Amino acid sequence: MRNTKHFAFLFCFVSYGQIHAPINGPTSICVGSTVTFNDATPSGTPANERQLDIFPNPNKGVFTIKGAIGVPIAIGNDEVSVVITDMIGQVVYKDVVTMANGNINAQVILSNGLARGVYMLGLRSGKESRVLYFVIE
Repeated sequence: MRNTKHFAFLFCFVSYGQIHAPINGPTSICVGSTVTFNDATPSGTPANERQLDIFPNPNKGVFTIKGAIGVPIAIGNDEVSVVITDMIGQVVYKDVVTMANGNINAQVILSNGLARGVYMLGLRSGKESRVLYFVIE
C-alpha cells in the first residue's frame, strides 16, 4: 500500500534598497516548490501498525497524537517519551505518555503561548522513534 502526501512551500524575501542590481525600493523574491512524500508499507504489515498522525494540523496548540511508533513486538503497555522543539532546537514541551497495546492516543495541550510556526514532535519508546512536524497558527 502506498500513501502519497504533497506539500507546497512558498518562501518570500523582501528587500528594501539595492540588491545585486540597480533596483531601488521594495523588492520581493519568492521561491516555491512542491514536495511529495511516499510512505510505503511493507507487504504483510497492516497499515494501521505504521500509521502515526497529529490532528488537527495546523492547530492552535491543542492536538491529538494517534497511531503507533513502529510495529509492536509484544502486546501490552509501554511508555513513550514526547518532546516538542521549535525550529532552532529549543525544547518547549516534554511529557511521557502510555501506549495501550502498541498504540498511542494522547492529547497535547500547549499552554505556554507558543508563537505561530513549525514545530517538531519527537516520540521515543525503547529502540523505536518517530519525528513529526506540525504547525501552530
